[in-house]
Amino acid sequence: FAVDRHAEEICDSHLSFRRMSTAAFYVIAILILAAALAAASLPTLIHAALSFAVAFVGIAAFFFLLGAEFVGLVQVFVYVGAVAVLIVFTILLTRRDAATPDKFNWGGVVIAIAVFNGLVWAIFRTPALSIGA
Repeated sequence: FAVDRHAEEICDSHLSFRRMSTAAFYVIAILILAAALAAASLPTLIHAALSFAVAFVGIAAFFFLLGAEFVGLVQVFVYVGAVAVLIVFTILLTRRDAATPDKFNWGGVVIAIAVFNGLVWAIFRTPALSIGA
């Protein structure tokens, strides 16, 4: 009977750990989405780059949550430590001409829509995704 009691405790602790890791997953996912949205929408380049680094840290947290500590550390060292710092230094060391007014780039919108349509077309043309009975 003592074994049954310990088995229940182990089962309860396993369910508690699964709930905790699920909650951590959702918190990290919300953090990554918020940081990525901030990186894409903030008008100040330095703030966008720093929120980009926060998104990289969130991705590393996913790796730690999955038990891939080495990949998480590589993510932190390479992307947060090197790429994000390089982006910040590039922003700080280059000068932006303040005399030219910012205009909306319609050419970029057209190219983005074309690339998106090409990717969607390639995904739906993939034989592995064909749905048949």
